[in-house]
Amino acid sequence: MALRINSIDIFPREAHICVSIGNAFPKTVSSACAQYILQQYPQLANHACFSGGARVFGQVIQGASVPHVLEHLIIHEQLLQCSHAYCVSSALRLVGCTTWNNDEHTSALIRVMFYDDLVLLRALRTQTAFLNKALKQCS
Repeated sequence: MALRINSIDIFPREAHICVSIGNAFPKTVSSACAQYILQQYPQLANHACFSGGARVFGQVIQGASVPHVLEHLIIHEQLLQCSHAYCVSSALRLVGCTTWNNDEHTSALIRVMFYDDLVLLRALRTQTAFLNKALKQCS
């Protein structure tokens, strides 16, 4: 597996997800892989993102860390699954932050907000599988 979920800690409205990346897989997203991901999820390009001075994720997806891409995919999937009552509420703000856990860039911590733990877990499972497939197709 390219990307593996090691652990998930659930807190009120926030999850901490530890992931690892196999040595045979890239730690960052190539141009071809970024293009493939954005073809499948064009809305990701407009996600707010403040990484490296960017304002939107489309500006940094090429060369972004694989865990950072997963963070955005998880948030996006949750938004797709949200019920109408949550979506129209101004209280629904899903944000995240991703940091490497080691110098080798083989382990990372993704912190992400959620509104429903079951929706979060479904998004995590679905988008990890999608990203693994994308990484294999693009390498």
